[in-house]
Amino acid sequence: MAGMKAKFEKGIWVVKPPQGYDIVRTSGERKIVVNADGRKLKSLGMENTRHEERRNYFEASGIGCKMYKQQLHKIFINPFYCGLISHGMLNGKVVDGVHEKMISKEKFMKVNEVILLPQIWSTA
Repeated sequence: MAGMKAKFEKGIWVVKPPQGYDIVRTSGERKIVVNADGRKLKSLGMENTRHEERRNYFEASGIGCKMYKQQLHKIFINPFYCGLISHGMLNGKVVDGVHEKMISKEKFMKVNEVILLPQIWSTA
């Protein structure tokens, strides 16, 4: 466990990567890279569309599984996609990952602003 925590602290993701990523080994080196489904996720202009539009896009584009609204939400709020690592072993700390980014941090923040603002407004 101490070895896993040390790797997380260095930005190395040591468990199964999220949807849209694969683990590739070349010359004994382990890398986490965006796969074909990830490239489809990446190609969508996420910041200006609603979950239903995104889901329809993914189903039409042939991503390997049926996409549910909850699954899309989980994808869009995961900081892993913008190159950050957040894991329970880090005790709330977020570190820069060494894996391939799917979207920029700016785009990630914009997507999450679109997701979170309606929730804030509905509770006011």
